[in-house]
Amino acid sequence: MNRAAAWWALARPKGTFWVGTLPLLGYGFAHWNYGLQARVPEYALLAVVLWWMLSAGALWLNAALDQDEDETLFGRSVTVPDGSATAGLGLLAVTCGISSVLGPIPFLCMSGCAALAVVYSHPALAWKGHPLGGPFVNAMGYGILSPAAGYSLVGVPVDVRAAGTVGVLVALVMGMYFAAQAFQGPADAARGYRTLVATHGAHGALSAARWAFAIAGGQVAIWTLVGGYPRSCVLALPLWFSVDRWLVEWSGRAGGGSEADARVLVRRVMLAGFTLIGACFGQYVWNVAHGEAPAGLGTAWVPR
Repeated sequence: MNRAAAWWALARPKGTFWVGTLPLLGYGFAHWNYGLQARVPEYALLAVVLWWMLSAGALWLNAALDQDEDETLFGRSVTVPDGSATAGLGLLAVTCGISSVLGPIPFLCMSGCAALAVVYSHPALAWKGHPLGGPFVNAMGYGILSPAAGYSLVGVPVDVRAAGTVGVLVALVMGMYFAAQAFQGPADAARGYRTLVATHGAHGALSAARWAFAIAGGQVAIWTLVGGYPRSCVLALPLWFSVDRWLVEWSGRAGGGSEADARVLVRRVMLAGFTLIGACFGQYVWNVAHGEAPAGLGTAWVPR
C-alpha cells in the first residue's frame, strides 16, 4: 500500500464522518433552541470539513504513537508509514489556520481540539494511556469543544437548556470511549497504558460504558420530565435500554469481544440519538404547523 492510501485508511473515513458532524450537532441545536431559520450554512459546511481534517490529523498522530496494525473501531490493519506524526501535526496546523475564517470562538475550539490531539498522542505525554488524561481529552474534545464550535456560528447565547445538554453529550462520549477500548485490553497493557481496560479488563470498561450511557439516558428523561425537551423525546428512551442490553451481552464475550461488537453498539447509539433529534424537530414542526407556541423556543429556556 502506498503512503497516501495508508494515510487514507488510517484516517478511518467511516468513523471520521461522524466526528465531522459534531459541529453540525451544535449548529442545529442552536437553531432548534431559538427557533431560527438557517444562519451562515456555508460556515457550517466548512466546519464539517475542518473537523473531518482534524480527526484525520489526530488519528495519524495516534497511529504513529501506537504503530498499531490490529483491528480498531471503523479501521483496518495498515502498516503505519514513516512521517505519519509529521503529517498529522501539519494537517492539524493547516486546519487551525483555516478555522480562523469561521470566527474567534470556532478557531479557539479547533485550536483546543488540536492541542488535545497532541497531548493525547505525543510520545512525551501520551495522555492516551493515562487513566484520567484519556477520558478528559475525549470528553473535552468531542463532547464540548466540537459542538460548541458549531453552536457559536449561530450567534445566540448559551441558555440553561444548551448548557445542560452538554452533560448529555459528555456522557455519550464517555460511553463510547470506554466501550471502544473493550477489545483492546491486551494491546494497551503491552504498551504500558493505564487505560481502564488495561487495569480492570473488558468487563470494567464495559461496566463504565453502561454507567455513562445510563447517565446520558437519565439526563434525557429528566429534561423531558421538566419540559426542557419535548414530550415526544420519550420515544427515544426505550432505545437507551437497547444500548444497555447490548453492553451486557457484549460483556459475556471472551477476550472483550471484537471491533464488530463495537460497531453494533455504534448503530444502536446512533438510532437512539437520531430518534431523539427527530423527536425534537418533529415536535417543533408540529407545533408551528398547528399555530402553537414552539415548545418554549425562541427565548432562553427556564424550568416551568
